[in-house]
Parts: sequence; C-alpha cells; structure tokens
Amino acid sequence: VVPGSQSFLTDFDNLFTSTPNAFQISDVDAGSDSVQVDLLIADGTLTIGSPGSVQVTSNPGGNNGIRLTGSVANINAALGSGVGYRTSTPSDKTLTATVNDLGNNGGVAGDPNANNPLSASATVEIEVLDFVPSNIGGFAFVDTDNDANKDTGEAGLEGVRITLIGNTFRNTAVNMET
Repeated sequence: VVPGSQSFLTDFDNLFTSTPNAFQISDVDAGSDSVQVDLLIADGTLTIGSPGSVQVTSNPGGNNGIRLTGSVANINAALGSGVGYRTSTPSDKTLTATVNDLGNNGGVAGDPNANNPLSASATVEIEVLDFVPSNIGGFAFVDTDNDANKDTGEAGLEGVRITLIGNTFRNTAVNMET
C-alpha cells in the first residue's frame, strides 16, 4: 500500500504523508523471512526515519533510491517511522515502490515454480514545487490615490506596529512584529 499523491518543495526535507494510506507491505507466507522493498525515484534523496533492524541500501542496482531488506513487520516499522525525500529539481515525479518476496515460502510442493521470487509494484505521483523564500517588509502610509504603492507626497504613518500571526507552510507558528 502506498500513500496518495504528494506535493513537496525543493531543497526541503519533505516527508510522505499517510493520506490516504501509509506505506505498508504484506506477504501472507513470508513469516519472519526477509523480503525486499525498493523505493526508486528519478532524482533526489530518499531516507527512512528509523530503519531499526532493516538493512538499508542506497541506489540499488544503480537506480536512484533505497532498498529495504528485512521481515515484513520490521520493514513496516521502518516505513512507518517516516519516508523522506529531498530534491533541488522542481517537476512532476513518480516514486515506484516494488516489493519482492525473494522466493521465500509460497507455492505448492513439487511445483517447479514454487518458491520463485514474486514481486508487486505501486507508484506515488509527486509534484515538486520550487520554494522561493520571501520577506515581509515595508511601512504604513496614507495611500491617497489608492494604487497600493507609496508615491511621492504620500506620508508615512508614525508609530504603527505591524504584526504577522499565523503558521508557515510547515505549520510552524509565526508571531512577528515590526
């Protein structure tokens, strides 16, 4: 299971949200045997919040991304700790998640295809927008011609305090006064 489409900003440590789903894998017969999950994307860096006992390999098979190897339960714990993504390139991207059971268990005894590796893939569409920092500044004045610009002859107002209260796009509280 993969999350829905994501919107991220360039040059930030973005975290995949769990809306409508969190990253999660399942394999009915893997038990405690190892399985493998590849998270691949064209550019940038993918990270796992807390890998625990899961082996994490960067750029598996020469592809950009990460590979997690461990039990289903341990991989789900690692995925649940947070999957991060950072890129400097604004554009639409696709993350591909592929689960491979490594041929552990499964199949009918005597079947020549028994215990062959099985895999399944899903994708997450990502919109990466360019982050352009901005500043709030200026001064209060009487806009006599109502053009929203301070023109020659429009007097500034002394002693006016301007307060900005709210949250940033990262939901960090802001309370600034000038």
